[in-house]
Amino acid sequence: MIPPPRAAWNLVASAPAPNQERTAYNLSVYDNVWDWVDRCYYDATFNGVDWNAAKERHRAAAGSARNDDELYTAINRLLGELKDRHTSAMTAPKFTQAFHPAGGTLGMRVEGLATAPDGRWRVFQVFKKGPAYRAGVREGWYLLTCNGQSQSLREFLQTKASTVGQVVRCEFLTDKDEFRTIDLTVVQMPIPFLRAAQMLPEGVLVVRFDRFDLPSVRWFHEQMVKHRDAKALVIDLRRNRGGHVFAEASALSEVFPKPVDMGKITFRNEEAFWHRCLPQFGGARYQGPIVVLVSRGTMSAAEIFAQVVHDHHRGFVVGEKTAGTVLTAVFWPLPGNGKLYISVYDYHSPNGRRLEGNGVELDKIVASSSTANEDAGLQAALEILRPALQVAR
Repeated sequence: MIPPPRAAWNLVASAPAPNQERTAYNLSVYDNVWDWVDRCYYDATFNGVDWNAAKERHRAAAGSARNDDELYTAINRLLGELKDRHTSAMTAPKFTQAFHPAGGTLGMRVEGLATAPDGRWRVFQVFKKGPAYRAGVREGWYLLTCNGQSQSLREFLQTKASTVGQVVRCEFLTDKDEFRTIDLTVVQMPIPFLRAAQMLPEGVLVVRFDRFDLPSVRWFHEQMVKHRDAKALVIDLRRNRGGHVFAEASALSEVFPKPVDMGKITFRNEEAFWHRCLPQFGGARYQGPIVVLVSRGTMSAAEIFAQVVHDHHRGFVVGEKTAGTVLTAVFWPLPGNGKLYISVYDYHSPNGRRLEGNGVELDKIVASSSTANEDAGLQAALEILRPALQVAR
């Protein structure tokens, strides 16, 4: 994410004294929110809202709030007048809950793919130091049942197996076709980011990662170097919620031989010209055919990545309409340790398309699969790549 204009000013914002009177504290937080939006919101017209009048409409409710929950309800009613899905405020406990969630896990991720025989679920990520890894489970195995259930395994893992300490009996088929029954105990541990690569029999490399940050981009580069002879590349961004545009720029250098125009961002109708010049460092520079998979879960920098590939005719974009949440927004602290999330920049693609609310242009629309043993998006990508694969033989 890009720091907002004058964001450093907020570093001097101090928390209220412990004995500060409630109304004074409420209004200090409320006025701080209003002021930051007034200074830094990306649209000088506030999406057509009279921002001064909006302040007066909600100030009394904020001042009379008896606790932080009531205060932030009033604040979010103020911010709601902007009709902006990004801009909102959170109390400190809700911020911690949202961005540092605690939950139980067996230490693995599974997925249903067309490449999985008989609709089995393939283990495509095993968390190091987690219970599955310690028990010997490895990527490429197939998960057959959990506690005797063979249907909706992903749902089972995400819900019923969420109680820390619960023992789950899992049946696997190993990569050597050996049947294994393993009891795994649900633990609470940090959930690592999603990063997975698979080389399909057709010589197509499928990579997926769930955010654009520097560790993910380094991993992406390593996959490009390791599989530089792949006949084609599918970049699966269907679960990618975006991240840093600097990381996105570096990822683009893996598939473009030269730096390309990434579009422009604007602040109050003034172009932030340096966005066109974000460094795109020399990477593996994979030059084979590419398909980018997207869905409703594709957001922010992931949408920009896909649209840049589309605008420069570097590859095909396949899937569902993306989220259309591309306004650059940032968090910064409020008095009392709450957080304000505010949109500070707008984005237009190299061809001038505004992605906010519209999403990425698609070369082929493919709805998400509803069955475990079929991945319609991946199959559509392989169909598009088939002519290039035949030439590569």
